[in-house]
Amino acid sequence: MRRRLLPYLIPAALTLAGSLAAHFLAYRIASPHDHERERLLEGTGHGYLNYVPVILACLLALVAVGLGGEIAHAIRGGSRRPVRVWQFGLVPFVAFVLQEHLERYFHSGGVPLDLALEPLFLIGLALQAPFALAALAACRALLGFAHRAGRALGSLPSLPRLRSEPVSWPVSDYRFSLSSPFARCNPKRGPPAFF
Repeated sequence: MRRRLLPYLIPAALTLAGSLAAHFLAYRIASPHDHERERLLEGTGHGYLNYVPVILACLLALVAVGLGGEIAHAIRGGSRRPVRVWQFGLVPFVAFVLQEHLERYFHSGGVPLDLALEPLFLIGLALQAPFALAALAACRALLGFAHRAGRALGSLPSLPRLRSEPVSWPVSDYRFSLSSPFARCNPKRGPPAFF
């Protein structure tokens, strides 16, 4: 089950990050003043957008895990996994529409019938396209990098095994200087004197 989910981590995380960034930018465009935007976000159930850095950090962690899985897949000799364009062409728009409706429903207990005609909704929906294209380009670049890195790591020669027999080091005759008070107590202890 785990290996089946790894290929979807990077596209899913980048798609969600792009959708969230477009959502956030739509509110910045619709309400450029901070105080008004805060009131608008709270009034429409978007208070969670204050936690965007935490959400993006979690998505970045998912991308890192996905990259590790892709590198391991390439090291084992697996072929490059294709990027499905429908994930980036359809999912952000559907996610945005569902997200807006669910946010309004959970905040006020109902969804306004004219939600799809609000300028804010239309701005957010229009911004999904450029962010989806950016996420698609980033996903292809990251997967290509992971595949090349995995192939390069897989082609490295194996490291030689460490020998199990003890290694004897040549011991030379060290001379100890008796000028130190510590050297007189136990001349066999301490760093060797080279002068």
